[in-house]
Amino acid sequence: MQMSVTFEVTFCMRADTHPGETVCIIGDCDMLGNWNPHRAVKLTRVSSPRPSRKADSNEKSNTNGMNIWKRKIRLTNGMHDYKYRYFIARIVESDSEDCETTVDVSKWETNIRQRVFSPRAYMDEPAKYENTIDTFGEYGQNKYVTNGWLIDKTEIHIRLHSNPIYMWKARHRTQTYSIKCTPLDHRFRDTIDEDEEDDYQPHTMPPQTFTKVLVSVTRTIDPEYLGFQFDFYVQFPDKEPSMLVTVFVPME
Repeated sequence: MQMSVTFEVTFCMRADTHPGETVCIIGDCDMLGNWNPHRAVKLTRVSSPRPSRKADSNEKSNTNGMNIWKRKIRLTNGMHDYKYRYFIARIVESDSEDCETTVDVSKWETNIRQRVFSPRAYMDEPAKYENTIDTFGEYGQNKYVTNGWLIDKTEIHIRLHSNPIYMWKARHRTQTYSIKCTPLDHRFRDTIDEDEEDDYQPHTMPPQTFTKVLVSVTRTIDPEYLGFQFDFYVQFPDKEPSMLVTVFVPME
């Protein structure tokens, strides 16, 4: 007769996270999501970095921006080892029952060997597991962290190169321009009048750079509604740049 064994294990992680990000754990069983990011278990932040007490406010805090995340998870697959990893993501819960939660993985542990929870080792020293705080990306005497990947989003690269823009007026062809690229959601465009649009899209100059290739990178869940606004500014040697024209480029 095979005996069923259940463990309630507290996983605790130290990670450098940004506002809106969550630390998640994912692994090789149903309780840990079976490596599916949509089914990963979210940890709860239990402490935040405290401000530095040093006189110079410009100096970095001793905590280096680290947060502590924790979650107690019930593991019911018996005595075999459980393999798992942590990742950091922005998670947006859906208001509709028909749509899945949106998961945007920003950082992922990439050590070739996964973390391992051993039930036998846990039974020998349960206090050791309960008092251990892991550090994101660090285990096996190495640190391996990389950027996440696209799960629910589409990444679009707008690349301008090899003289793709032609000015019809001869006097415009000899001038120097700066270009600002702004992604727009066309679903809301018709609901905004011109005065409101000016509030949402201020005519601010892009940083001045000199390059033969312009690349703009945008991520979106709904690429079919995406468009781009290009603002062209004329550069002058003796006065502030002036906006020349605005062009809208739809994705369809």
